[in-house]
Order: sequence, then C-alpha cells, then structure tokens
Amino acid sequence: MNTIARYLKIYIMVVSQYVKSRMQYRADFIVGIFGMLASNLANVVILWLVFTNIPSIKGWNYNELLFFYGFFILALTPQQLFFDMFWDLGHLLQTGDFIRYYFRPVNMMFYFISWRLDIKGITQLLVGIAITIYAAVKIGIIWTLPMALLLFVNWVSASLIMIALLVGGMSSAFWIINANSLTGTITSIRDFGRYPLDIFNKTFRVIFTVAAPIGFLAYYPTLIALRPAAEIPLAAWFSPVIGFIMFFLAYQIWRKGISSYSGTGS
Repeated sequence: MNTIARYLKIYIMVVSQYVKSRMQYRADFIVGIFGMLASNLANVVILWLVFTNIPSIKGWNYNELLFFYGFFILALTPQQLFFDMFWDLGHLLQTGDFIRYYFRPVNMMFYFISWRLDIKGITQLLVGIAITIYAAVKIGIIWTLPMALLLFVNWVSASLIMIALLVGGMSSAFWIINANSLTGTITSIRDFGRYPLDIFNKTFRVIFTVAAPIGFLAYYPTLIALRPAAEIPLAAWFSPVIGFIMFFLAYQIWRKGISSYSGTGS
C-alpha cells in the first residue's frame, strides 16, 4: 500500500506540473476539446446517415452499432488520457532525450507516461458514456449485476488491448526509425474494431480474432449485453483475459527495448 501511495503522489505531482503548463495555452486546450467532440459526433452522424437508407447490417441495427461505438471509445479513453506520451517515444530516442528516464528510482514506464495527461480524453470519456447509455436505453438492455461486472471487466481488458497496441507499436522505435508509421497503420486497422465481426468475411473474422484481436475491442466484450447466452460464440468468453495477455506482451517488448537502449552516443 505504501508503494501505491508513493507512486500516486509522484504521479499527481508530475501531472499537475504538466497541466499547469498546458493551461498557459487555453485556446489550444479549448480547440482540442472541441476537435475531439466534433470527431466523435461526426462518426455518430455518419452512422446515422447510413441507417437512414438501410434498416440493418447483417442483423445489427443502428442502436446496437451505436452501443459498439460507445464501448469502443470508452475502451480507447485510458490510452488517450494516460499513454499519449508514447507518441513521442521515437523522437525522444532519436534525440537522446529518452536517457533521462533512466535516472529515477521508479518504474520507467510509470515515470514516462506521467509526463503527459491528455485532458482531451476526458471529453472522449463523457461522450462515450453518453453514447453507451443512450444506446443501451434504446436497445432496452436488461441489466443484471453479473452482466454489469463482466462488462466492466471486459472494458478493462479492451482498454489494455488499446494500450498494448500503442505501447507495442511505438516500442518498435528502439529498433526501427519510423515507428510512428507502423503504429499509425496499427491504429487504422484498430478502427475496424468498432464494428461487429459479422459484417466481415470468414477470413477477416479469423484474423481479427486470432492474429490481430481487434474483435475484442468492442464486438466480443459487448455480446453479453446484446445477445442471449446461447448465441454468444466461444471466443467472446475469452474477452476478460485477452487484454491482460496483450498488455503483458507489449510490456515485454518495452522492457526489451529499454534494456538494449544506450543513448545516441553523442
């Protein structure tokens, strides 16, 4: 408990300094919030426009896909809020500035991510909550305590997958020059995770379940709320553990990278 309290104190101290510095540029902060809001609402509008012409897609209606999307952006929020610093990893490695994170008696990943808190993610969190609640009401989901608890665990797992994709992708910067392009590609593929796997052919369903498990970002985790137990595929019951496995693997890539890094040599 003392260790947790110590890390929490350090995190609050470092993040508070970052927030103070960002608030010096309030216009940039406000524009960022409105940009995040507009981006998410635009996706909702596009989805609505699609369903003005067709009643359903492979048996999924507008409100069910809206529920997928709300869950998806809720799962994305922890990465957006707490791990945004990883987008700068490649630049810090190339300039040699990353070496400064070696000289602190705390976990290096913890210290690294504490240097930035993307406050815009709070807007995304609120939008995600609003969309998910609205869709759940429209669908008429009957909530039970076991379902709510399992959905929460699935959300944690999906969030860890989001984090793992960023951490693993950007940690490749320890060995390749342009890790941002690789991670950008991963992010583009990740965005397919906001849709049900049913709309893809069998090959892509297998790929998005086994090789690139983006089906566990929204589709599999939410089936427990959207479909009867008899209709839920076996893979969906693995949702609570996939995220932890993915994050463990990404963390090992990160540890391998920091153990091999020795600065720029200049």
